[in-house]
Formats: sequence, C-alpha cells, structure tokens
Amino acid sequence: MIQLQLARMQLRGQYGQLALAIGVIALGVALATGVLLANDALRSSFEDSLGALSGRADLEVFAAGGGTLDERVLEEVLQRPETAAAAPLLMGAATVVGGLEVKVAVVGIDMLSDANIRIYDADPAQNSGIEDPLVFLNQQDSVIVPEALARELGLERGSRIELQTSTGRPTLTVRGILLGSGVGLAHGGRTVIMDLYAAQEALGLPGRVSRVDVVLAEGVDGRELAGRLEDVFPAHVAVELTAALQERRRSLVAGFQTMLDIISLLGLVLAGLITANRVATVYQERLWEIGVLRGLGWPPRVLLRSLLIEAALFSCIGAAVGGLLGIAFAVFMVSPIADAMTLNFQQTVATPAIAVAPGPILLAGSAGVISGVVGAVMPALGVARLPISVVMSRKRRRESRPDRVLVRATRVAAALAAVALLALHYLAGPGPALGVGIIAALIVASCLLLQPLLVALGGAFGLVFGGASQIGAKDQGRAPTRAVGAALVLMAGIAVVVWIGFMAESFQHYVVDTLTHGRVGADLIVDGSVDGFSKGPIEPKLADTALQELLDVPGVEAVGASLNAVSRHPETGILAVDEPRLRNTGFGDWDLEPGAEAGALNSVAQGRGVLVNRQLVINRGLRVGDTIRLMTPTGPLELPVVGVGGSSIISQGGDVVMSLTTYRRYWNDPSFHQALLLLSPGASGVDVRRAVLHHLGDRYRLRVIDQDGLAEWIRDSVRQGFRFTDALVFLTLAVVLIGTGDALAADVLERTREIGAMRAFGYTPSALSGMVIVQALSIGVAGSALGIIVGIGISIAFVEGLLPSILGWQLRLYPAYFTPAGGLALGIVACLIGALPPAVRTARLSPAQALRYE
Repeated sequence: MIQLQLARMQLRGQYGQLALAIGVIALGVALATGVLLANDALRSSFEDSLGALSGRADLEVFAAGGGTLDERVLEEVLQRPETAAAAPLLMGAATVVGGLEVKVAVVGIDMLSDANIRIYDADPAQNSGIEDPLVFLNQQDSVIVPEALARELGLERGSRIELQTSTGRPTLTVRGILLGSGVGLAHGGRTVIMDLYAAQEALGLPGRVSRVDVVLAEGVDGRELAGRLEDVFPAHVAVELTAALQERRRSLVAGFQTMLDIISLLGLVLAGLITANRVATVYQERLWEIGVLRGLGWPPRVLLRSLLIEAALFSCIGAAVGGLLGIAFAVFMVSPIADAMTLNFQQTVATPAIAVAPGPILLAGSAGVISGVVGAVMPALGVARLPISVVMSRKRRRESRPDRVLVRATRVAAALAAVALLALHYLAGPGPALGVGIIAALIVASCLLLQPLLVALGGAFGLVFGGASQIGAKDQGRAPTRAVGAALVLMAGIAVVVWIGFMAESFQHYVVDTLTHGRVGADLIVDGSVDGFSKGPIEPKLADTALQELLDVPGVEAVGASLNAVSRHPETGILAVDEPRLRNTGFGDWDLEPGAEAGALNSVAQGRGVLVNRQLVINRGLRVGDTIRLMTPTGPLELPVVGVGGSSIISQGGDVVMSLTTYRRYWNDPSFHQALLLLSPGASGVDVRRAVLHHLGDRYRLRVIDQDGLAEWIRDSVRQGFRFTDALVFLTLAVVLIGTGDALAADVLERTREIGAMRAFGYTPSALSGMVIVQALSIGVAGSALGIIVGIGISIAFVEGLLPSILGWQLRLYPAYFTPAGGLALGIVACLIGALPPAVRTARLSPAQALRYE
C-alpha cells in the first residue's frame, strides 16, 4: 500500500509527461476494442443467420451437387421412425424492382406444417401477425417480409412489391411483417417468405425443394441415421449433421476475424513501444530521486515493483479512455467489415448493431495495461539495477556502448536468414509455415539492423550538412538508444501501413482480374446486379429466353452467356459458359497455363472436359489428364481436366469451367447470370445499350455496362469492403507521429547540458535547431526505409503464404507503388514535424540555463 501511495504521489507531478503514454495506449486499446466489438457483433449476426434457416434441425438433406431436390425425399425422411419432425425448404433469388431495388432470397416453407414450430422455434404466420393462415394460402400472391426489409423498403401490410425472378416478374402483396427471430434473419434479413407451393411457382421449380431439415427423435444417433439415409438415397442426395455444416462455415469466418485481431494487436505493440520510450525518459529524469531511494535502503526488486505499479496506473487510465473510444470506433468499422466478409465468403453478412459487451472491452483493456507494463519493464530494470554511486554521479550523461563481435555476427546471420527464407518462398513455393518464418525473420533482422543503419545515416547527413549537425550525428551514434526507439516505432508503423496497403491492393487486383478474366473483349456486359457485389446464394438469375432476344437487338453481333454455381460434395465452384464464350476469341483469351491439351477450349465447349483453376489444382493435387468427379442434382459427373486456367472466384475450394449445355443437362437449370455482347462493326455502344434496355426492360431487370465500367464497379465494391483499413492506417500514422515526436523531444531533453556547452562554444540557435532537424531526418529515413522493406517482405509472406490458408483464395502480391512512396514521405514528414517543437526549444535555450540543467 505504501508503494502504491508513493507511486500515486510521484505520478501527480508527472501527469503532463505521462499524458502521451496514456494517449497512445488509449489509441491502441481503442483499435483493439473496436475490432473485438465489431467481430463479436458480426459473429453473433452470422450465427443468427446460420441458425435462422436451421433452427433445431439435427440433419440436413440436400442436393450434393447444389441446386434442388425432388420434394418426394420428404416422404422417405418422414417414414423413418427416428424422425421427430421434418420440414422442406425452397430458396431462390430475386430482385425487388421499382423504387429502391435490392436483391432478396425467396424462402418457401410449408405454412400449415407444425414442423416449422418444432424446427425453427417460430411460426412465420403467427409471428408476422397473420390471424388465419388459410386466408394467406388462398391468395397466391401473399408474402411475408422481415421487419428489417420492411423498414428498408418502406413496406407495410397491404403493400405491393414486384419481384424479378428468372421466370418472370410477379407482383405480390405483403400480408405479414415478421418480427423477432426465425427465418427472417437469414441472409441478413433480406428475405421474402412465401408458402412452399407459391414459391415453387414463382421460381419456376414445381415439385422441387432446396433441402429438408430434420429433427431426430430422442436418443437417435444422427451419424447413424445419416449413413442409413445415404444408403437409401441416390448418390446425388447428401445427408449431413447440421452442426458439422455450420462449423465449417464458422471456421471460414473465424480465420478472417483472426486476421483482424492480429491487426488490432499490432496497435497495442506500437503503443507498448512508445510507452517504453516515454517511461524511459521519465525514469531518466528521476535518477536522482531513484538514487536517494536506493540510499534509504530500497532494494532493486522493490524499486522495480514500484516503477511497474506506476506504469500499471497510467496504463489503466489509457485503457479506460481507449475503451470508450473503441465503442465509437466499432460503430464506424462494423459496416465495412461486414461488406468485406460478404465479399470474401459470398455469404450475406448483415450489419449488426454494436452491443457494448464487457468481455471484448475488458480483454482489450487488459491487453492495453499489459502492453504499457511490458513497455516499462526494460526501462525500469535499467534504472532499478544501477549501483547507487553510478546513479548519483552520472545523472543524465550519456555513455556509448561498444558494438561487440557477437552482436555484429548476429545481425548478419539474421539478415541472411530472412533473405534465404524469402528465396525459398519463390523457389519452393509459398506456404503458411514458411510465411510465419519469413515474418519472424524479417522482424528480428530489422530490429537488429536498425541501429547500424541509423548510425550510418546520421554520419552521412552530418558530413553533408556539417557544423553542429555533424557533432549531433556523432553524439546520436555514440548513444543511439532514444533515436533507435523512435526509429523502431516509425519502422513498425510504416511496416503496418505498407502491409495493409499491399494486402488491400492485392485482393482488389485479384477480384478485378478474376472477375473480368475471359471478358476483356466484350463490348457490353448484361446481368442482374443491382445493389453491390455478389451476395452468393441470393444472386439473381436471368431466363435463357433473354439470350435470343439480346442477339436480335440491332447492333449485336454475338452473345455469350455464363452461370455461377456450387457443387457441395466436395465444395467446388462451377463457371458454366456457352459455346460462343469458348469458341469466339472476341470474348477474350482464357489464358491457359502451359501443358493444356490441344483444343482444350473446344473439348470444354463440346462437354468432353473441364478447365480447373489454380486454386483447385493446389487443393486437390490435380493435373491435366486427371478425371474430376462432380456431384450434380441428377447424379455424379466425371470429366477429364483438359487445362488449367479460367480463374474464377466462386468457391474457396476451387472452381471448374464447364460447358453451359452440360450444366443445364445435369442441373436442370436453364437460366444464366451474365451475358457478354460483341457489337457489329460501326455499332455504337450507347445506342445498343439503350436498345437492350428498351426491348428487354419490360420483362427483365437488367444492368448493361461496358468493360471499363464493370472493372470500376468491382474495384468500388472491393474498396468498400476494405474501408475499415483506412481507419487502421490513420490510427497507425497518428501513433507513429506522436511516438517519433516524443522520442525526439526526449532526446533533446537528455542532451540539454551538451546543447548548452555547444552554445557556449559559439554555435548559433539556428545551427542547433538544424542539428535536431538532421537527427530527425536520419531517424525518419532509417525507420521508414526499413519499415518499407519489412512491410513488403511481410506482405509477400502474408498475401501469398498465410492469406490463402485464412481466406482460401490463392492470391498473388500486387505492388501498391503509392503505399511505400507515401510511407517514406509520411515517415520523414512525421519525424520532421515531431522535431519542430524540440528544435524551437533548443533554439530558445540560453547557455546558462542549459549548463545548470540537471
């Protein structure tokens, strides 16, 4: 208790000096709190969405190849004595047209079945305020919409909405607003709920269901029943435990959120580095008091404990302030993170409200306190262990430390290890373990190389600028601890900024290049996109009748169509394209890798083979000539791999390119997602676009866009998904600016007597101010240069080695040239701005005051 009171008394006079440490800890905690709160809210939203269409179901019966099932599978399930309840479910995609246009999922359920209550914990008819379900069923245009969608579109009971489906444009009447939980939470609340049979008619899928959810009787083993049902059903009907399916989806999201947690941890690391610099200055100023305490009998361990208690006190203050800031930060970043998750996983993730949960706030606050205490450990050890005579005699005089042979050898070895691992990355291929090794080696090597680089740059700048600058550079090289601390903070911050910039740029290029692959020759692109990037299962389709109508539009020379789908066992993305897309080089080059079979595209067009993308090759170890087995709604399909190429971004497991004719034959799906148009010579794109909308606009909801417009739209969607990184960059740069300025100010404070001596020898105030600026310049160049190198190296290891294992996409590193250049400029500017107050203070010091300074 006495030590705590003493620490509080000593802090009372140093709040101004410790305010900076409190501020950076607050920023670090705010970053961590914001990410943790946003992740927690998004995790709950994702869980609600997963459970909304599963409820208490134990088993899920579905089409292994994607698509739909014959509704007669329900009869087989209900005949089993192990079945307590079973409910069929049909899902499709549509677009609400007129006014605010949004993509929605059409969900068809059996309104009269009590299985809805037993499985989904709620009866949609009752929860939506429908008094008589029979009246609802007798009116075929009846729909129920969730409360969230009703608010978004301004709907109420009795409102009329028009849906664009692949088979037409039905006009429906809202006869219920679904409140609370249940199926209305699926797909982020963007659902339109209908009776099963009305949904089958609206979607053109009579007698079909997407899946059957099953609740088991008490005591029944789900795995055993799943095995027995799979023995009875044909191969294209799969039966799986609902918990296992949901766990696979959670694991994908967990990897993404872990990446965000790592980013927030870096903010706390930066806060710890700056705290170490700040408290080192505070402890250095109190050397006399520390010597007195030692003389009064305080042992080093007691003194160390007292100093760390001080660090814990101001860290707690910073953590409390950061927790409050983090709540606001979470509100700001939750929507962009939800967009990024939707983009990554092709699964709608609704933007949830931020709940002020104590768990994430306490976790981030505790981490902030720990970072502050850990940052104070080394400075506290340094002053607590000094002999009393040294403490009392040396005060603020700086002594150089010899650069030992072992230290120099360690630096060389660390640099060579980092280079060797990077070379192995390119020679042997990337991997998660190698990526971790590269990151660790780069961090160690950069920390070890920072001091000699700083000394070398300081000497070079001293020779260039001469005079006081040369003396200051030598002094900084003789005792570079404070300068190294400032450069270390700068290096870490710039490395984080470069890493974030390269990661966002690489993902943007990957998505743009992938989604425009094979489309580079198209003059116009026609699809049903309305409100942003692909939302996975609720991406609207177009009827195949539109293809001939597009071809009949004046000025259109050729039309090529494609459709995206997913085969679920094992999960494989499918890009189905028609013959014109494959045979007509005007639509673009598929850019096949070397080793493809001769006439590979013709083989795909004729349904005699498939292309696979690089991701599928890596995940399944496929080669050209191997046979790939795909499950379809009508049975297994086996086709040889005739080439590697045709990149797509449909499934994280990897994608195949097949003939659209083959797809339609096995999936019984005549629709398409996108059509490419080649125009006749001399035809105007503007005129053709206007004609397409005029001739087809009454029956189809179309977007008509050119190649450049498509690429820019995709870029905007990706940028929107990565908007949260802007806040991370801003916070990082703010912390760096504060930290470097503080370290430079502390460096000048420590050298007050030396500065006074230089004034006494005739150096002018402007010369001494220039000396401080030159020292700041050497810190800025050293920290920024190493930060850029480390950031690029980490980006290589992370984007190509670790990110594929987190997100599943096989990304390549794309250089963001502006980011390193901007990082170098910002780093130097941050140091120069941070040097201005110390430089002004130096110029104003009188020789007498400086020489008397203790």
